[in-house]
Amino acid sequence: MYLRLHDKASALGWFERAAAVAPANMWSYYHIAQIHRRHGDFAAEVDILRRGERHCHGRVLAAEYQTILKELASARTLLAVQRLSGYEIRLAPPAAEAPELPGCVHVTMAKDEGDVIYACLAASYRQGFRKFMIADNGSTDNTADEIRRFAADHPSAITFIVSDPVVGYYQDVKTMALVDYAARVFAGIGSPIRWAFPIDADEELQAFDSEASLRQIVNHADRQDAKMIVFAWSHAASVTALQRFEPEQDLHRSFPCRSRFGPGLVRKCAFRIDGVAMVEMGAHFIRDCADREADMVIAAEHGFAMIHYAVRSVEQAKRKTVNGYNALKAATGMEGMGSHWRSDYEKFVALGDVFFQQKVEAYIDRVKRHAI
Repeated sequence: MYLRLHDKASALGWFERAAAVAPANMWSYYHIAQIHRRHGDFAAEVDILRRGERHCHGRVLAAEYQTILKELASARTLLAVQRLSGYEIRLAPPAAEAPELPGCVHVTMAKDEGDVIYACLAASYRQGFRKFMIADNGSTDNTADEIRRFAADHPSAITFIVSDPVVGYYQDVKTMALVDYAARVFAGIGSPIRWAFPIDADEELQAFDSEASLRQIVNHADRQDAKMIVFAWSHAASVTALQRFEPEQDLHRSFPCRSRFGPGLVRKCAFRIDGVAMVEMGAHFIRDCADREADMVIAAEHGFAMIHYAVRSVEQAKRKTVNGYNALKAATGMEGMGSHWRSDYEKFVALGDVFFQQKVEAYIDRVKRHAI
């Protein structure tokens, strides 16, 4: 409707009338919020989504209500960033090693991420993580060696390394299994956990507020009795396309370009383990976890975000695409998932290796133009 009208006021009026007629229909609030987001009015977007949350709580399907919460988390992130710096966030790893972050576990699944996994695990250690649960999904590169090197270099951390032989793309179920195991084993050795942080092998938590710390965020979440901490991705890219990236190279100097947080931002979530929860694929939200807005803590409001080193080199882009496609093929019931893996693999079959050179160059261009 909005795209046909090409007029913000008319479109808002139409959906406001719809909301007045059916106040428990979440889609009216969703569309009004999307209009405000397109115009960069994130404060208005937060207000309408809060109105939708009040009217829809307990009166719509769980999946529809979760949509309201997801969009509200994104809107609050965008508003926080807009107020802080107009999107321009200078993220950096901590200057000094943080003390232990009690009650928290870093959970990772990895497959052929040997070029980056050590640096990202070490970054979590510097943020205060001392408990790690890592599953290696049959890597054929140096991933297993890099995980063991991390464990040997950081003896004050407890690092569990799990061998995962199942090729199929069951990321959500596997993540929850790792979290459940972590909860049992750390409780059993007298060091219980309260919070699980599913962090991919190519992701890193960073602060854009020099006074911010993960400990402050977790303490705030505990005081608020929150159930979920919502981070947002900022994509990292090299200046020009790299053919290969090696673990010996400096991650931050090699990928200095950062995307802004824009309307299409991607969420990543940590969650408290003492309730009912199910990680969505990719940990982009936690189902059956947050029931009201107060159950969520927005990391950007406390000076934190997540860096994603998704595309690092031509060689890595090919490896990731082939692995992703094979994992989807080996899984059942995933026909609607991973469309980007299927699409990229088809392009690879049609064009050959040149496709991945084009993919890396296009990714760098999108990051530089903040169009990702």
